[in-house]
Amino acid sequence: LKNLEVLLASHLFWSKAFTELEAKTYKPIRFESLQVDQVNHRFVITGFSPSQTDIAKFMTGLQTSPYVQNINLRTAVAQIGEASGYTFHMDITFDPKLLKP
Repeated sequence: LKNLEVLLASHLFWSKAFTELEAKTYKPIRFESLQVDQVNHRFVITGFSPSQTDIAKFMTGLQTSPYVQNINLRTAVAQIGEASGYTFHMDITFDPKLLKP
């Protein structure tokens, strides 16, 4: 019983974090990959956006979250072809309280 108590006390609740990310994501944005760095409390996202403006709207939406502490757009590269737009790489640092019940 003591081990279960310790396990529950250190358990991270990701569903709230993913719900918050979903709620603040601008609809034209498409995630290609999502990695979670639970030690540094951040999402590492690679995605696709139809325009630079849409990336900016996505970042603005994230900034409205009380749980987002920092947004770092690492790259945004123009893609030309059938699906023209921008591939981007972004780090989103969030408040660790987001993972607690």
